[in-house]
Amino acid sequence: MNAFVCRDLAIGLRLKLGDWFRVLQLLKTGSGDADDSLMEQANNAIGDYFADRQKWLNAVQYYVQGRNQERLAECYYMLEDYEGLENLAISLPENHKLLPVGIANFRFWNC
Repeated sequence: MNAFVCRDLAIGLRLKLGDWFRVLQLLKTGSGDADDSLMEQANNAIGDYFADRQKWLNAVQYYVQGRNQERLAECYYMLEDYEGLENLAISLPENHKLLPVGIANFRFWNC
């Protein structure tokens, strides 16, 4: 068996076990051809792990890498990081689903 097949089998096993930390480690140590959607899924799962334990700062870094704006907004809110919320609102496209919730009017909230 070559190294790529072994790596893929190891990733598959860790996925079934829900060991997202090891999945991410295996994806990062690979040959650079890691599946982007799997990387995002692993980052978001690790972000969820930290958010479930109310470790918001740790969750933020994984949600940023996983491109999960909804959960990122929740973390910024819980951290009372209004500058982070504002920067997130500015970076969102005009028709993003978070904007009607009120994040777009954040500048007016923080007077």
